[in-house]
Amino acid sequence: MVIKNIKSEKIFYGFDTESPTDYFMQKVREAKDSALAELQQRAAQKGANAIVGIDLDYETVGANGSMLMVTVSGTAVVI
Repeated sequence: MVIKNIKSEKIFYGFDTESPTDYFMQKVREAKDSALAELQQRAAQKGANAIVGIDLDYETVGANGSMLMVTVSGTAVVI
């Protein structure tokens, strides 16, 4: 299982040219892409050439939901 966190304080900075929603969604996509890349890397290290049954979840954690946790899991296989 791979877990990536986005700290909420980062969401409220850097709005020069983009809306808060666009900035937040960009960070969510980056966390998702990073988690999937790490899952792929870990599977390859185990000799797998594919991953099946990928599950991608988002959960708020921390005080008052101050962080978004992106969790990805799957089964590494050889096909």
